[in-house]
Amino acid sequence: MQTPWATADSLAALHACRTQEGLEAQFAEGLARMLPGVDAALCLHDEASQQFVVRVCVGEDHPLKLAQVVCRDDWPVPASQRLPLTFQGHVIGELWISKSLAGAVRAALEDALTHLSVALVNLTLNSEAREASTEYCATLQALEEGIVLFQESDPDAMTARMLTLASSMVNATAGALYVLDEVGNRESGLVLQQTLGVPDQLMASFHTPGGGAWPDALMDSVAEVATRDDSGCIAGLAVDCAPDVLQSVVILPLRYHGVQAGICVLFNPKDELDRVRGSIERLQSFGRLAAALLHRLSLEKANEDNVSIERELQIAETMQKRLVPSEAPPSDGFEFAWKSISAKSIGGDYVDFLTSDLGEIYAIIADASGHGINS
Repeated sequence: MQTPWATADSLAALHACRTQEGLEAQFAEGLARMLPGVDAALCLHDEASQQFVVRVCVGEDHPLKLAQVVCRDDWPVPASQRLPLTFQGHVIGELWISKSLAGAVRAALEDALTHLSVALVNLTLNSEAREASTEYCATLQALEEGIVLFQESDPDAMTARMLTLASSMVNATAGALYVLDEVGNRESGLVLQQTLGVPDQLMASFHTPGGGAWPDALMDSVAEVATRDDSGCIAGLAVDCAPDVLQSVVILPLRYHGVQAGICVLFNPKDELDRVRGSIERLQSFGRLAAALLHRLSLEKANEDNVSIERELQIAETMQKRLVPSEAPPSDGFEFAWKSISAKSIGGDYVDFLTSDLGEIYAIIADASGHGINS
């Protein structure tokens, strides 16, 4: 039997692989050369199922298939023919072989498995690092693209720019932006805030197969790219209202930290769909930023409304105080006294005294009907 992993260079080649598939292919090639005529299967441990997944198969006389989820009973070879793949004491898989090995061949194979384990772990760590880096870069890009949004003080201009920026991220041909009438309160209902390249009337005609409002059905969606299924449906739209020209829809929920602000839909992106799917993290980051800005706008408006109400209350309080007499009318036979205490800043109590030319005194006591500033 040959030992293709007998040199440092041959083992180093395992660490040079950029993908797990490439690493497994190289290991399979070396295994076939090292063990000609011997059946073997590399099975990695799957934490979710607590079973094994077949990743490499060599030979044709074993019962296993690539990508098959298996247990040891599916190929009951002796324990001595199950070589473990370990990393820092953790078993990440096993190599099952149909023939017992000993001596230099077994030692070389065990050494190769040690390098394979390290290479597999490094690929996983590198993949996680790339994903974290991609997500971080997506967040930075979304923040960079959203800086202009912070400079907008007009809500209509801000939402128009939001839709334009979202559309440009995937090169969409059209899109629409729905915002909750009261950000954070789903029961307040969605309002079509902006459209781009699509008539408002067409958006109003969109509904679900059950006749419900289409954007409402998307509120619980995740950011995704939807295409037509075999029945002709797309993104939950009823077939009878989905124009034939509509082939793909990017769904972008606008929410952050549990606060729902709305939904953005982008139609027929010109970029390749795989590329669009690859930019979902970036879109999600932008969606969170847009939701935060819409929430801020909502809070600012609520604050402005509160200030306006407070100002009106102050005016009403001043008016009420001026309506109440400041002193009692002159009279030799009567004494007058009154006091009005409002539950809040203003109340509905009214009192006044009128004196006629003949010296008669008329008292008026009233209470405003209703509640609120108008009353």
